[in-house]
Amino acid sequence: MNAALARRRVELRFEPEDMTRVEVWHDGVSHGLATPFKVARHVHPQLRKPPAIPAADAGAAPSTAPSYLAELQARHERERFGRIDYRPAIQEEES
Repeated sequence: MNAALARRRVELRFEPEDMTRVEVWHDGVSHGLATPFKVARHVHPQLRKPPAIPAADAGAAPSTAPSYLAELQARHERERFGRIDYRPAIQEEES
């Protein structure tokens, strides 16, 4: 792409069915094909990559470590529903 086109109004010509070719025009002159810009997450080059997480072995025993999601769900249910008291139901049956 031509840097002289920066901050200028340009015309992009393309076939709606085929967006692989997008041509840039300015003042009736073609300036070539537009280059796609790949958007990616910026990572500083000196940053070390985290160690890879080992894949779970199919024959291995399930983890006994506490599950954060299980604990979160249990806390939600305790706060939402409280404890279930069966005493009133038993007393009604005895009457």
